[in-house]
Amino acid sequence: TLQVTINGPLPSYMVGADAQLQLVMTTTTNLAQYFAVPGALIEGLSGGSVTFTVNISDNILLQDRDYITVYTPQDLQAIPEQQVHISGAIQRSGNYPYHPGMKVRDLIELSGNLSLNASLDRAFVHRSKPDGTPGPLIPLNLVKVFANDPQHNITLIERDLVAIYTTQDLTAIPDPTVAIRGSVQKEGSYLFHPGMSVRDLLEQAGNLKLDAYKDRAFLQRRNTNGTYGALVIVDLNKVAVGDPKYNIALKEGDELAVYSQTDSEYRPEQVVSVKGSVQRPGSVNRAEGMRLKDALLYSGNLLPNAEDVVEIAHSRIKVGTPILTVSAKGALAGNEKDNVLLEDGDLISIRAQSDFLLKPYDITVAGAVKTPGTYPVTTRDTRLSQIVKRAGGATNLAYLRGALVFRRPSEMTTDAQVGVSPRLRTIIALVQADEYKRRLAITDINKQQLLSSGGGGSPIVNAFGAAQAAGAPTPIISPDFTQSSTVTPARALREEDLVPSGNIQIDFEKAVRHPGSVDDIVLRDGDIITVPERPTTIMVVGAVTQSSTIAYQPDKGAEFYVRGSGGYVLDADKSEMLLIRASGRVLRGENHRLEPGDIIFVPTRVMAGRLPRTQNGLDRIFGTLISGLTSYAIVRSITK
Repeated sequence: TLQVTINGPLPSYMVGADAQLQLVMTTTTNLAQYFAVPGALIEGLSGGSVTFTVNISDNILLQDRDYITVYTPQDLQAIPEQQVHISGAIQRSGNYPYHPGMKVRDLIELSGNLSLNASLDRAFVHRSKPDGTPGPLIPLNLVKVFANDPQHNITLIERDLVAIYTTQDLTAIPDPTVAIRGSVQKEGSYLFHPGMSVRDLLEQAGNLKLDAYKDRAFLQRRNTNGTYGALVIVDLNKVAVGDPKYNIALKEGDELAVYSQTDSEYRPEQVVSVKGSVQRPGSVNRAEGMRLKDALLYSGNLLPNAEDVVEIAHSRIKVGTPILTVSAKGALAGNEKDNVLLEDGDLISIRAQSDFLLKPYDITVAGAVKTPGTYPVTTRDTRLSQIVKRAGGATNLAYLRGALVFRRPSEMTTDAQVGVSPRLRTIIALVQADEYKRRLAITDINKQQLLSSGGGGSPIVNAFGAAQAAGAPTPIISPDFTQSSTVTPARALREEDLVPSGNIQIDFEKAVRHPGSVDDIVLRDGDIITVPERPTTIMVVGAVTQSSTIAYQPDKGAEFYVRGSGGYVLDADKSEMLLIRASGRVLRGENHRLEPGDIIFVPTRVMAGRLPRTQNGLDRIFGTLISGLTSYAIVRSITK
């Protein structure tokens, strides 16, 4: 059922959706001329107890929550000229003298002001046309009326009828609205009133934005059952001049959609891209009438290594469309053939000359060469032996086996390798965590075996790995031993641990003596070559009685120098001895020929357990060190 509210001397009724309204009332007055449904068919209103029917199928179809007002004869008696009428939730309804300039607030105050239950949200002015027929219905907000808002406290004219409602009258009755969205200053819903046009709605919304597309807007209408109705195309250019074909009268529930120029039609981004050999490559806003010369200058002009050929590819073309080729010099000179007009989305490419250096390379040679210093290079294939030769070659004191080539780490890795580093650190951390848990579990098992080895269990093992002698007193085990962990978590890798230090491992002596060999590497800008003087000592560090520096003697092995350092301490691990060359290369074991400048590193058993177990692993850790002393410092840091 539909709820229809009847305001006045008639009760409210529930009616069906068949567009027929039947009311039963008792009255002694003929109400036909006062019933507020203009043009409706009203029968039998002549007094007494009667039944009358409003046939609205020919005129007005009632909808849910419609509001019908039935005025009393006193309210709707003919309003004389030079008078206005007010009725509803005020102290004294009736006609009042009109005077020019009279406003709504003036009339309300003449009527004794509002009742306590008056609704402040909505009131109406019913205005008649000069011929006496109904005119526009003007909505009011009484709060704004008493605030003297000129849009609500309007100036009245003769024979206006002001209707004031109670809060009960308007309960659950939605305001009639129309909506507007899109490229306007204030999107939203606005109060609808009869006679309201598209231009009225645009004005209430603050009018169009600058980017509004005026050639076409859409007015979406609603059917009486709430479904979407007709879609009306509106030309906003003609609405602005009041063309009645487009400045149409709105209906309640209408929604006007105003699009921006971007939304209404495809428009490519107004930029061109300049790539290649210019000072500031990137996107350039394509100004109106922009040509190639403008884009090149806007990008900082050409670099010295730029080729003269410029390629321009247009956007929004068929596959295989030829690329435009012009001369950069011709464009900059203003040649019309080359200085082409650009389009939105153009890609401009300026290639560089491969045999051109923006600046020469500089290679530094230091140490035991005849003329150390910085050497400029103007080719990209200069080799190590060539630079050493330009430096006059090595002196008699030079130690080529310990010479180093240092290169900036940024020149040694690719972007892809740098991107892999964080993932590699994560994988290593996971592997180390699993290994730590495994070793911790093994340690716990060993503790249990140690605690239960009083009788026939496994023999007790001392700290140095030797079995306890039979009949020896059982060692006292501290409670702290069983509660503490003898395994520590692995050291977490830092970001710098995965970045090369810059030292390039080559056989320097072979590179100088055999130009063009694998070790005779091609140099890069900024490389530093250091040729040390021949060392005369061997250093012994680690698990020896006294770290020492001993004069080098040919044909002497590692044991000779260890004895010269007081020999091994009790927890020394001879099998894990390391030999660190002056070039930074690390070798395992003692069966290697010693060379001047070598460092013999003897780890303890605990140290050896923490060092990598493979030769490749050692090479990866120590292979990029710069000097033997640095190798020693690093070895000490990882075995603390």
